[in-house]
Amino acid sequence: MSMTMRFVFSVEESAVGWRVREGKSGVAEGLTLGKAIKRGRQLGRELHERTGLAVTVELVIPEKTLLLAQYPRQIREATAAA
Repeated sequence: MSMTMRFVFSVEESAVGWRVREGKSGVAEGLTLGKAIKRGRQLGRELHERTGLAVTVELVIPEKTLLLAQYPRQIREATAAA
């Protein structure tokens, strides 16, 4: 059974505004909600374009988590030698 790698960027509120996290690592902090959402989507898109891996961007609020963007894993087919 193979495991698929997936990266998650989370936009969440902090004591100094909104922040963007990738897993447990902080990426940006002290942003407005709009700027945090844009930054999270930008980081997710860039990582997906660079690696082809699945990336999800979520807005985390106390009541629930909302999906902001999802970039599916790109399947790279091996070229058959003829």
